[in-house]
Amino acid sequence: MAERLALLEARIETLERELRGLQETVGTLQTMPARGKVALKQKTSALDEDAPEKLLSWVGKSSLLPRISTLCFLLVFALVLRTLTDSGALDKGIGSVIGMSYAAILIGVGWYKYGRSSALAPIFGLSGAILMYTIVVETNAHFGSLGAVPAYLIMVVTALAMAAISALHATSLPILVGTLGLGIAAVSINFPAPYFPHLAVVLLIANVLSAFATRIKRCSWLRWMIFLLTAGMVQVWGVNLVMRLAREGDVATLGALGLNWYLPVVAVFTCFYLLSAVYAVTRPGVEKVFRFDLALPTVNVLWAFGAMFYVIRIWWDDFMPLALAGIVGAGVHLAVAYWLTLRRREQTNRANAFIFAGTILLVKSLPIVTGGFLPALPLLSLLALGLAHLSRSWSNGGLRFISYLLQFTVGAVLAVALLGRHPGDAPVLSAFVAGGIALCALFQFWWVRTNRAPEQSRVFAAWDTKDRSAAMVLTAALLSGFLMLRALLYQILVGNTEALAAAFQGGQTVIINVAAAALLLFAYRRRNREIRNVAVLVTILGGMRVFLLDFLNISGVPLVASVFTFGLTILTISFVLGRWHSEEGPEASGAMAVDSVDDFGKAGGVDPMVDTGVKG
Repeated sequence: MAERLALLEARIETLERELRGLQETVGTLQTMPARGKVALKQKTSALDEDAPEKLLSWVGKSSLLPRISTLCFLLVFALVLRTLTDSGALDKGIGSVIGMSYAAILIGVGWYKYGRSSALAPIFGLSGAILMYTIVVETNAHFGSLGAVPAYLIMVVTALAMAAISALHATSLPILVGTLGLGIAAVSINFPAPYFPHLAVVLLIANVLSAFATRIKRCSWLRWMIFLLTAGMVQVWGVNLVMRLAREGDVATLGALGLNWYLPVVAVFTCFYLLSAVYAVTRPGVEKVFRFDLALPTVNVLWAFGAMFYVIRIWWDDFMPLALAGIVGAGVHLAVAYWLTLRRREQTNRANAFIFAGTILLVKSLPIVTGGFLPALPLLSLLALGLAHLSRSWSNGGLRFISYLLQFTVGAVLAVALLGRHPGDAPVLSAFVAGGIALCALFQFWWVRTNRAPEQSRVFAAWDTKDRSAAMVLTAALLSGFLMLRALLYQILVGNTEALAAAFQGGQTVIINVAAAALLLFAYRRRNREIRNVAVLVTILGGMRVFLLDFLNISGVPLVASVFTFGLTILTISFVLGRWHSEEGPEASGAMAVDSVDDFGKAGGVDPMVDTGVKG
């Protein structure tokens, strides 16, 4: 009995201890939220107190305040000098000399401090350059005590000094400010009527410096700005020459505008930009070429050809020298592309930039050499076909896409040339040219649909994975074929009907409707969705002509033929689409859905994997 009582007392004591521990734990848990709030408030107040301290500490450690104070002190002297000059207390010529000397001293101090790796070096150098450009422009424009040539020389020396600072101390800011300031300040001298040959020399130096700046830091924006300044001022020069020539017609009176220097200056800039692009894409140690350098060949030929064309039209009225120079330039661009392809075939995008530029030159120059668009377009169509074949040899998808663009351009230009003239003007020649282009474009479309696009090409691997852009070639073929039939139709009708205009209009609609029906049947036979979709679009075009043009302008037999053929085309669509969808079931959908190179080749009886030029 005593043992049981002792055991019971021990259990009671244990329970009392556990109960006290539990009460202490509950009390601690109740006080934690209040403590947490107090700690959070203390931490927030500490952050609020530390934020200004940290900001002030950063300002103190950085060079921001010394740079601001230095800039203010440097400007004080310049402002005092300007005040004395404006008030007449100091002669304007003497004030300009003192100001330019002060700016030169600042540039020299900046050069010295760059050598010492001083944080204040940019303040001295950039302030000196900006002050120099400002003083020179103002002295020339307002005071008239500084001629254009001395002003250009001072600005060029300033830009060269800033470029030397960047080259010696491997920093980009001086050359960027110096080059951009040179371009803007040079254009401001005697604007809008400077002596353009002198200005062209300064702008050429600015272009050289901007190209050199890219070796220090990537700055395509600077090159674009200098190029636009150059092209803009040359265009202003050309406009002034054209206006004076058209108004006066006397070449001898245009010596002040530098007429005899215009074409050589444009040629020099053209060669410079071409050489600059070649150097940029071949410079050793550079794996990625800037977009400016890839776009430069095309932009260069477009600008230069247009700048020369409009001046020559008024001055000489003979475009043959320009056209021959354009063909030579196109050959140079294509030769550079061939050399680049042999040099590094895996980087074909560099060669494509020159191929595209050369192609544009040929498009602009060949019509002048051949005496018109009609003789030149078949040659360009053959060139597009040749580029397509060459793209397989070079495994160059970009070249293949350029061939699409060229063939489409040929078809569009042919349409503009023939639809913009009377159909009775040389109908035989028009039909022959249009037919040749149609055959060439059809062959090119068949070729690209039986030969894969290069798999490593960025164009067809990322942007056009199913090669749908080849539809441009088919469009050119159909458009050229329509123009051929249109010319033949006019030749047939011209001697056989009195209502020539109505018959000719209705006949063109009949051609479109019959072509749409033929394309639908061909697409159904080949199981080709691409041609089927094009046929539907042609049918829509035919319907628009019937209801929006023919119903309002013609009557009689031509209108009957137009409406009848459109009805037959709609009936053909109904038949083809009905059979297509009925045969294209779950089991046959794979065989019927032709929308790729392989399916097109198989449907046409050609094995697309034979001689496609694609490895693997």
